[in-house]
Amino acid sequence: MKVRTLIAVLGTLFAAISGDAQTNVVVNNICYELKSDGAYVTKADPEGAAYSGDIVIPEEIMVEEQPYSVIGINANAFDGTTNVTSITIPATVTSLGKNCIANLPSLSRLTFVDGQTPISITGTRKEDSPIYKCSIDDIYVGRNFNIASKAFLLSNSIIENIRFGKSILSIPSHFFMVCSLSTNAEGRFEIPEGIMEIKGSAIDIDGVNKVVLPSTLRIFNKAMIELNVDDLSGITLESKANVPTYFDSASALVECFYQYGFKRFSKLIVPAGCKGYYEACNWTGIADVVEEAEPEQGGDDPIDPEPPVQKAYVSLVHSHAEGAASY
Repeated sequence: MKVRTLIAVLGTLFAAISGDAQTNVVVNNICYELKSDGAYVTKADPEGAAYSGDIVIPEEIMVEEQPYSVIGINANAFDGTTNVTSITIPATVTSLGKNCIANLPSLSRLTFVDGQTPISITGTRKEDSPIYKCSIDDIYVGRNFNIASKAFLLSNSIIENIRFGKSILSIPSHFFMVCSLSTNAEGRFEIPEGIMEIKGSAIDIDGVNKVVLPSTLRIFNKAMIELNVDDLSGITLESKANVPTYFDSASALVECFYQYGFKRFSKLIVPAGCKGYYEACNWTGIADVVEEAEPEQGGDDPIDPEPPVQKAYVSLVHSHAEGAASY
């Protein structure tokens, strides 16, 4: 017995000397686990922090005059905290544990502060997503994510609006899966301006009546936005790009949204004066009706769709067709 006790004591001392000892502390009503590499937000201590209201996680905390960078959020850290209304995650956080933001019925706003270092997401199931079973009015994403091949960032949640920072050019695979739009969003799902690529299987969403693609989107991938419907007949697709991406066929474009055979959208809306360009790039065959949007007041004049211009454009897109639509 004495030998076992001595071994346990020596193990504890070795962990402390090597910097691997773990300590939980509460700083400004947020509970942290201190490790050798930094501080991790962890589940509230029943005798200490009680999470509620607006949670703003700092980049750094001081414990006994020692600075610790806040670099992660542990699994289940905010799981089931019914009174949390918003969470702000700083640029220093580089890892999110499973279900760290889960089952939060009052969460209205989630903010990933602008930063250069990507956040790593691991896991093998949708149920292990860091953001799980939440209803969120507004999500701001100012960071890129490294999402493992079988992992997911956000799943089984209801969202109303999502915004991306200026440095975010691509939406990664498994960004959010099996999610629904809030009824307040009236079924309109809009990809923000600035996004240039949507990876395959990036978005899996229900309750959509209209999909709006930004003028900046250039690289399409198979199943990039999976619309969970029996067919596309009740959905409108709108593209804001004056210069559309070229596709070999309309069916190749449909495969970016629907995986169960060729179906048509009810309507395709394109910028004023650009219908001929969309026809040349094989877009118009994906919808029963093709309309041009009304020109914005005070905006630029619509592109001249005269046949000579269209022919020159068709020649251009065909010469760059290889690799234009990526899948």
